[in-house]
Amino acid sequence: MESWDFPIEDLKGCKRRRERLIGKCRFYISADDFSPKKTGKSKLIGVYLDISNIPLKKRKHANSGYLLALIERKKFKTSGHSFKSLFSKLTKIFIKLANEGVEIDEKKYFGAISALCADNLSLNEQIGLRQSFGKAFTCRWCPAKHEDLKRSQNEKWVQQEFDFELITHPHQYRLFIFEDVPGCTPLNISPPDPFHDLSQGVVSYFFTDFFFPAMTKISKIELILNQLNNFKLRTGGVYLTSFNCFSTIKGVTKMEILARCEQIFDKLIAKVDKNVLLLLDNIRDFCRKIFDIEFKEEDIQNIQTLSLSINKLANDLSPGMTKPKFHFLLHYPSALKYFGPLSMFNTIRYERMHQIHKNWTTITKRMNGMARILSERYQ
Repeated sequence: MESWDFPIEDLKGCKRRRERLIGKCRFYISADDFSPKKTGKSKLIGVYLDISNIPLKKRKHANSGYLLALIERKKFKTSGHSFKSLFSKLTKIFIKLANEGVEIDEKKYFGAISALCADNLSLNEQIGLRQSFGKAFTCRWCPAKHEDLKRSQNEKWVQQEFDFELITHPHQYRLFIFEDVPGCTPLNISPPDPFHDLSQGVVSYFFTDFFFPAMTKISKIELILNQLNNFKLRTGGVYLTSFNCFSTIKGVTKMEILARCEQIFDKLIAKVDKNVLLLLDNIRDFCRKIFDIEFKEEDIQNIQTLSLSINKLANDLSPGMTKPKFHFLLHYPSALKYFGPLSMFNTIRYERMHQIHKNWTTITKRMNGMARILSERYQ
């Protein structure tokens, strides 16, 4: 059974999590919306399955995962079904795997859901919380609501954490899709998503809300854009006609720009406001540390200090700021203690699986029955 528990990266969390998963087949499930066509008019929900007992090297490619379902979002909305009823058959399978197991070659194996890997809005839909970053926003880690985010630098939001094993979430208003599966609660299978929280969230907001506005005070917009567009990035070139286009570039490209700011903007960066540069350094240090696969207690303490510093600087630079993804950083230390290395739950791999379907849609102009056509093609 020891060999069955490798790799062990997603078993490095707290004792309660290890006890629930050790010696079992550990499943990751990802359910996320994507648009097969560039127009974005027709959205599909892609549901994928991954087994974390398999070494990461053998499952890192986009086509190595398992497609469970493709659902047309428009038809799903008008069908009257909830996510819980949609996943009812899958829930019965996981209940059987947890209670009875499955016999293979005269040996019985048990299974457990290790994690739901999705962006924040999709994950909230699955665990029964509201899908909103606006006024209806509620944090899934603490009692904070949208109006509380202005004070998110306050340490009380780090201290007042919910128990990961709580069966019912205080903000819950829909049914949790796997509430009948033994050992599953809304929080113990929903780790943070570093890819969307950082590259598509905090890093993107930092450049559009803080860095570029500070740069425009010391140089012309055209000069700043030229330096960025002309710099040879390893993750592919960018061509921006305005700072508003920054949010459209790839997440990995944003991370490279964050890492190489001094090289890209050369002498200009020395003239930027010191608090903006300090925020840049803190976000960069946070990103470096959060993707490590080994953590000591002092490392987690450093991450907590950085998360508080990032929120305080952001609130000082933009009083009244209400960005949920900055607030989420405050809960990464406790998530690290519970789940272990968060890089194991990075959703970028599942985003790449969407690309397989997008590539296939380029050879057909049909939009009716797209979910069925792509499902058959994937098999």
